[in-house]
Amino acid sequence: MYLPERLIDAIEQTCPLEDRVPEGRVFPGITEASAYQAMTRACKLA
Repeated sequence: MYLPERLIDAIEQTCPLEDRVPEGRVFPGITEASAYQAMTRACKLA
């Protein structure tokens, strides 16, 4: 997966290095179901 440098920078600024663990969420509050629904809606609109 490709992430633009500006997005990587934003993630690094919001998630301190010591909080980065494999099981940690990058976007807390977004569930798998809500991400799926958003992607489904976006694909239909596209």
